Amino acid sequence: MKKTPRPYQAEAFDALVKAAVTPADSENGFHIPYASMCTGSGKSLVAAMLTDKVLRQGGRVLQLVPSKELVVQNYEEAWHYVESPEHLGICCAKLYRSQVDKRAVIATYTSFLRRAADSGAFNLLIIDECHLVSPEFGSSYRKIVRALLRINPKMKIVGLTATPYRMVQGMLHNDCVQGKALFTGMVYETHIPTMIKAGYLSHVESISGEIEADMEGVALSGADYNTSQMSVKFDAIVADAVADMRIKFAAYNIDTALIFASSIENAKHILNEWGGDDMRIVYGDMPNHERSAAIKWIKSGDGKRYIVNVGVLTTGFDHRALDCVALMRATMSLGLYVQMVGRVIRSHDDKQQGYVIDYGGNIERHGPIDATLPPKTKKKKGEAPKKLCTLVLDENIEFEGIEYRRGQDCNHANKLTAKFCQKCGGEFITENDEGKYSMRSKAQILAAKIEAATVTYQVEGVVYAKAYSRKDSTPMIKMLIYTEYAELVHTHYICLEHPGRTGAKGREFALNLFKDPKDYYELGQAGVTANNIVHLLNNAEHYFNKIKKVTIRPQAGNSKYKELVEVELE
Repeated sequence: MKKTPRPYQAEAFDALVKAAVTPADSENGFHIPYASMCTGSGKSLVAAMLTDKVLRQGGRVLQLVPSKELVVQNYEEAWHYVESPEHLGICCAKLYRSQVDKRAVIATYTSFLRRAADSGAFNLLIIDECHLVSPEFGSSYRKIVRALLRINPKMKIVGLTATPYRMVQGMLHNDCVQGKALFTGMVYETHIPTMIKAGYLSHVESISGEIEADMEGVALSGADYNTSQMSVKFDAIVADAVADMRIKFAAYNIDTALIFASSIENAKHILNEWGGDDMRIVYGDMPNHERSAAIKWIKSGDGKRYIVNVGVLTTGFDHRALDCVALMRATMSLGLYVQMVGRVIRSHDDKQQGYVIDYGGNIERHGPIDATLPPKTKKKKGEAPKKLCTLVLDENIEFEGIEYRRGQDCNHANKLTAKFCQKCGGEFITENDEGKYSMRSKAQILAAKIEAATVTYQVEGVVYAKAYSRKDSTPMIKMLIYTEYAELVHTHYICLEHPGRTGAKGREFALNLFKDPKDYYELGQAGVTANNIVHLLNNAEHYFNKIKKVTIRPQAGNSKYKELVEVELE
């Protein structure tokens, strides 16, 4: 039976529909709104309502989510809500589905990224967990948005999130140093205390004790704790923490719990210390079927079932009967803290309340889940926090008079405002709501620049002429490639008569232009020369395939010179 939206879900839906504005509707340009709906309040249903509206209007809609679990969750919600579920499709590599031709597509952004340009036009883009959209102009989400807007400049965009803020930049719609924020305003918001009071969410009680990891001396990586250093601190308390969990699980009748560990090694240590069949582990790089089986295991059946999780089940894990969350990690990110504790805040008929056991000082740092405040940038006394470089050196370097060898860890502590590592030149990239930074080496930065500068053109005309090598006057074919606006986009040389690999590549290129290879070989009886081929290209077009598209990219290390990397023939 089709769900009836709760009042606040209907209000969020109406607010997003009313606020989404394209340049065609407003002289002020785009208005890209988002709704902040606290964890457990049913964002998936609002996404389904928006999807159903677009389908009933005859349009196409795309939902972008960060994980396989959210794809499944949003797909199931939409399937039971929309009038025409046969129009729903999934694009997710881990689910082995790539149904981008459907009218309503629910996709992980990583799987959809390479298919964005060929997916066709969408009327609405819904970004779930939109706090993950980086302010960095070259991020994956922003690339997808630009690709889709090139196909349909009138496409509307809306966002949904439970945590509408970032650690350093503030609210999602605030401009920041990396670039202009994608979202322009928050149009609806729910609050955890109100939702608990209304009975939509479960009350959560903290039952933390005296066992807590000592975070003194742990450096910051980005704006959060360095993972490897934090893991060492928590590994030191595993035995005491596991013993404490046993006591508390028994005292509070906790049958199901989700334990957030600081690293895979830390999680395995917890699992070994526990030593029973009632605990399993989940992490990002484990085989997909094992991860799915563990999640299915904790959701089904009776008895005691506990999962140790490493950075996976912060979003998309919806088990309303979950009794407890145990935090065997620390975070400076309010967003991550809310997402973790949010797993146990969902209400269930068989659950009077949820519990949080905190071994990382997170409750003291951020407050109880029903009394948190968005982070504010403020000056701190003492030593300024550092941004630790996590790259491995890919070349020998000298820094401050000391030589460092290729393969060594950089580990340089940079200023928190640094965009590039002062020592190795690696780039810090804001990645998610945790404020953590992934990194790119100088080689990866160059590769990304080349990829960003690679362009595909629709070809409307090609002119062929004879040319000669500057070095030894060897004849060549000069191709002048034009777009529909008579714009010369590239000049390419076919080196038929050159020796070695250059000549072999030239002859292979020329052969591909012929509709029938036998014409090329028959011509070869009289000598395949640049002069002969140019004459044919300009006077016997029926011999040749017409060039439809070309892809051009800069040569590595030289933005001035560009090369033809791909030709699409009709």
